[in-house]
Amino acid sequence: MKALTMKFCALVQRCALVAAVSLLGCRVGSSDTSTNTSGSKTTNTDSSDSILQPDEHYPVKLNALHLPNAVHVHAKVISGGQPDGEAAFQELHRLGVKTVISVDGAAPDLELAKKYGLRYVHLPHGYDGIPEPRVQELAKAVRDLEGPIYIHCHHGKHRSPAAAAT
Repeated sequence: MKALTMKFCALVQRCALVAAVSLLGCRVGSSDTSTNTSGSKTTNTDSSDSILQPDEHYPVKLNALHLPNAVHVHAKVISGGQPDGEAAFQELHRLGVKTVISVDGAAPDLELAKKYGLRYVHLPHGYDGIPEPRVQELAKAVRDLEGPIYIHCHHGKHRSPAAAAT
């Protein structure tokens, strides 16, 4: 059963990324990007300036040091893994993120979020799909809340890409 669940999660991740690429187009090169060994475009977050560019084509994998599997999927949305510790929240702040949406079941770190001026919204869902009411809540949150928005689950591989694709 665990192997089946993992295969389903991998499928959801691939579908989310394919949907993002199909809907948002391919990434074009710029001075702050590189191509990694898998051929994916990446953007480095080492710079002290915000690297998020509203006119870029998405998705763009971010070389984030403290945000696992971070992918800039839309001008307003980044998908990734749970920000853990001070350095991760500093990185979110440096990226210009204003709102964090957790789709993970774990309690968010509200203290660090507040310290860095981030609004935290908790909209958890499971690995078995996103119920329609939650899809509507996610869409409303992305539409109405200040961005950029960082949507995360635990590892940033399954639930957050699925949530970002909705």
